Amino acid sequence: MIRRFSKASIKSKLITLVLVIIMPVILLLSYTFSEYRKVEVTQAQENTKRLVTQATENYNRTIKCTKQMLQLLALNPQVLNIDWSNELYRSLLAEHPEYSIIGMLDVKGNLICSAPQSTEPLNFFARPAFQRALQTGRFSIGEYYVGPITGQTVITFCYPVMDHNGKVNGVLFTGLKLSYLTDIAWQYKLPEGSSLTLCDGKGKILARFPDNDRWTGRTVPEALRDAVVKGNVKSIQALGVDGTERIYSFTPLSSFPNNDRALYIYSGIPKHVVYTTSNGILQKNITVIIIVTLASVALILISGTLHLLRPLNNLVKVTKELSSANLNVRTNLPYDGEIGLLAKSFDEMIISLEKYAKKLENAERKYKSLVEQLPVVVYLSQLPDQKPIYINPYLHKVLGFFAEEWLGKPKIWMEYIFIEDKERVEEEFRNSVANKTDFVSEYRMVHRNGQVVWVQEHAELLFDEEGKSYAIQGIMQDITERKRYENELIKLDRLNLIGEMAAGISHEVRNPMTTIRGFLQMLREKESRYKSYYDLMIEELDRANLIITEFLSIGRSKPTGLEVQNLNHIISSLIPLIKADAANQDKNLQIDISEIPDILLNENEIRQLILNLCRNGLEAMQQSGGYLTIRTYRDPNHLVLVVQDQGEGIKPEYLEKLGTPFFTTKDYGTGLGLGICYSIAARHNATISIDTGPKGTTFYVKFECSSC
Repeated sequence: MIRRFSKASIKSKLITLVLVIIMPVILLLSYTFSEYRKVEVTQAQENTKRLVTQATENYNRTIKCTKQMLQLLALNPQVLNIDWSNELYRSLLAEHPEYSIIGMLDVKGNLICSAPQSTEPLNFFARPAFQRALQTGRFSIGEYYVGPITGQTVITFCYPVMDHNGKVNGVLFTGLKLSYLTDIAWQYKLPEGSSLTLCDGKGKILARFPDNDRWTGRTVPEALRDAVVKGNVKSIQALGVDGTERIYSFTPLSSFPNNDRALYIYSGIPKHVVYTTSNGILQKNITVIIIVTLASVALILISGTLHLLRPLNNLVKVTKELSSANLNVRTNLPYDGEIGLLAKSFDEMIISLEKYAKKLENAERKYKSLVEQLPVVVYLSQLPDQKPIYINPYLHKVLGFFAEEWLGKPKIWMEYIFIEDKERVEEEFRNSVANKTDFVSEYRMVHRNGQVVWVQEHAELLFDEEGKSYAIQGIMQDITERKRYENELIKLDRLNLIGEMAAGISHEVRNPMTTIRGFLQMLREKESRYKSYYDLMIEELDRANLIITEFLSIGRSKPTGLEVQNLNHIISSLIPLIKADAANQDKNLQIDISEIPDILLNENEIRQLILNLCRNGLEAMQQSGGYLTIRTYRDPNHLVLVVQDQGEGIKPEYLEKLGTPFFTTKDYGTGLGLGICYSIAARHNATISIDTGPKGTTFYVKFECSSC
């Protein structure tokens, strides 16, 4: 039987289980419950209606008594005597605790006297009850308000005091405590948990029995408020302000208008009190039913545990494992019946998810590998704080920083923008965000080692559904080499221009200089007393001739006199001269040359290039004892000459101008030395690169070498 039950459908199992438990209960309790509860609800409605009616009648009696009291006071000729009135009002309050205040107003609404007395002058002219009493000369009832003297919520009653001619001399008034209307509910012997409540048209509780202080000022639940205020029904079952469900009856107080200032009184009896009798019958029936249903419950517990709860718990466990991204879990259930089919679907779904996850993981790995291998910096930053949340490893190659050092740090990239470009880049970025356009810019950044790096950045903004930018993603490319080539082209253009100028003017300048030098030599021999002056003039003419020669050298673009030579041999021939220059300046020379192949060189030009670089290096070291290092080595396809000093480095703003003819930072320099070096390198199809920092400057001259 158990095996047959296990193969049944879930619907069959549920129907069987429900019928075993519910059918006896329905058959035994439905009729009894329906009849008894109808009777109890009817009785509760009648009791609450009776209570509301009694409370309303009590309110009307109170109004009548209040009117009589004020009429009697108004007839007393001593009522305008303040001392007599104050004493009388105090005694009346002691006898009638339902009133919070009794007093007299003049015709302008000013408070003349009252019990209790006010410490400040008060005016009641704007009160509707005062106005009606003054205008009609009759007893008037006002709306509820919070008394300025007592702080209690009251209803105001006014009665005019007239003389024999019917002239109003003042207005008597009293305030009836709203809490009085509910406090007397104890006289009605209400069932336990019952309540009597007074509220206004907005559902605000003005008084309540019991626990008046606790509930006064709170708002009646919406369903109950609508029923009370709109008056569509006379009775309702609803939750009270204390969360207890009751059967309520209600009625408006007839002396108030139908607006937010209207007053309503309602009473409620808790449902559990109303259903006490039927609940007792239910308990008796349940005792009988328990004996009948024990066998059914036992069957449900055993069968439900074996065939429903365990499989379902297993599926729940599998679901939790899936939510934890564990795709290795399986249901391990037989595939019989609906639960079995569900388990089979679970297992098939897990297998599909596992395959999809592997594909997704492979795709993500490939994409991440592709991004991390790109020769550009790829990044993603959140806005508006520009905090990086992803940067690929190429950042280390471009700027020397690891991605982990920048992640999560707001505006970290701004800190490393070259100072002269920072303001411009910040302005371009702000405009891009404001105009919702791509950010494209070329600017300089400072490498971790202090070097200046040119970068080109292209980024796009990411927008949310509301069109607000929340992130920016883009690439940053190192264009330092490109900028160097551009500067080289500019320098070459200038060199070509200089060559054209030199070719045009060198002949015209040198011929007169040669003539002048000849005459100066003749005069020097004849005028020996001015020999030192003539020597100086001849020396300056020779210097000018040298500058013209160097000028012509810069302008030459075609290589001349190239022969197969070894760079190390040229360096070795210059060592005595360079060492002497170094010794004169109290500097040291260090040679580190490695075995290199022969290449095509113009020996004179290469000697000039090496001497210019070495002399610049020696002059760059201000302190004594510094080392000037000359090295040679070869790397793939290149032969490299290195000249390194231990000076203070070259300022970033000067780097781009190096090699430009006539640019110099020396007081006595011509500005042609490095220009000649660049010109010589260009004629040898070589390149010059610079690595500079606080610890010195290194010049790399790379010659093309097919045998390297």
